[in-house]
Amino acid sequence: MDLRSYLEFISREHPDNLLTIEANIESSLEIAAIVWLLGKQGKYPILFFKNINNLLGSKSRIPLVTNLFASRDRCAWALNTSNRLLALEYYKRETRGVEPVVVDENDAPVKEVVLTGEEADLRMLPIIKHYEKDAGPYITGGVHVVWDPEYGYNAATIRDMYKGPRKLVSLFIKGRHTDIYHRRYEDRNLGMPIAIVIGHHPAFYLGTQTVQPITVDEYHVIGGVLGEPLRLTPSTTWGKSFLIPADAEIVIEGEVLPNVRETEGPFGEFPKTYGPVNRDGRVIVVRAINMRKNSIYLDVIPGHRDCFFLGSIPVESRIFHTVKNVVPGVRNVYLPPSGCGRFHCYIQIEKMREGDGKNAILAALSAYEVVKHVVVVDSDVDIFDEDEVLWAIATRSQLDRDLIVVEGARGSPLDPSSLNGFTARGGIDATKPLPPRLKGVFPEVISIPENIIEKAREIVGDY
Repeated sequence: MDLRSYLEFISREHPDNLLTIEANIESSLEIAAIVWLLGKQGKYPILFFKNINNLLGSKSRIPLVTNLFASRDRCAWALNTSNRLLALEYYKRETRGVEPVVVDENDAPVKEVVLTGEEADLRMLPIIKHYEKDAGPYITGGVHVVWDPEYGYNAATIRDMYKGPRKLVSLFIKGRHTDIYHRRYEDRNLGMPIAIVIGHHPAFYLGTQTVQPITVDEYHVIGGVLGEPLRLTPSTTWGKSFLIPADAEIVIEGEVLPNVRETEGPFGEFPKTYGPVNRDGRVIVVRAINMRKNSIYLDVIPGHRDCFFLGSIPVESRIFHTVKNVVPGVRNVYLPPSGCGRFHCYIQIEKMREGDGKNAILAALSAYEVVKHVVVVDSDVDIFDEDEVLWAIATRSQLDRDLIVVEGARGSPLDPSSLNGFTARGGIDATKPLPPRLKGVFPEVISIPENIIEKAREIVGDY
């Protein structure tokens, strides 16, 4: 399973989901502009750019693909499931894990081209600038793999600012696993080996977004999400002591320097705003670039559905698992694009006891610190239809009894409304009271017999 096999599947089974752009891209800002214009029309195809410049100012021999994750249906197809069952399927796969397999370098497509020393030049890649006030070109589709002798492998999608032909500066969020790994190397005054994976099957990317304890080796989790063992091969720089994905399109190998910091940013982030300048940027010196002969460069558009769904689906799985421990009647969880795939959380439950709604809110807030607003609804409300969620708030809740607010909680430092990363978090219990309290309080919801609805479908047809 790799990126190109998935693109072939899309081209064959869902051709309307793939748009090839032949035009010459003169400014990399044009790519985000095309994504934005199509999104305004409600269109989110995978975009395959054939003619784009690299950082040397010449036409790149490597095409660029973006918008891969901008459709929830496409993410579901990657896991062989449906849109509405996506988080539940992810949960099943994530928790079972599959041990990776190691293959010889001759059987690893990513080893078809290996560049080291001065030849490992980042300028050959079509690294782009996304928004007007970004500090420069950024790698946004890079999965950063690091290794620790106690914890094993960790994988995370992290932004990298281009600073030179063999130099990147990255944002490691304080307290996250990559940051912890790096500080452990720094304590010994050692550089940290790192591999930046660009381009793989979308299930690989979804697997890397897992929210697991630091002691869980994430190569195993990724295999579980893929549904098959992740194929690994020795790295060019460190050999068998550091393994990289064999079926990736591009893998940049580098060293994160100890006790060295540089600024990076501003950068247009997932909340659709520019994140502040980061003065704690970690410096990565490139040691080697591995790639396929006809490699494909994957970009993820920040502040757009491409970024929202990639980050939200694994979190939905995490929240579902956490809520289920306290509210067995939980049916589904959804983090909608309206909350940037992070801040809003809708939970559907089969209410069994009074208080289930509020307990679901508290569990969801504990599961993921970035979530700000949780809405819990009954099982007859479609959480994937925001009109229905808002209807439930309007007709089934009273703020004086159904609203929970937690002041001064830690949230996302990228939330523009937060104060140094501290925010108010909470939720609304928009579920109906259980009988006997229900009688005389909530009138019956209007309905139409199912046989009449089926007849209506026949009349309307494909209109």
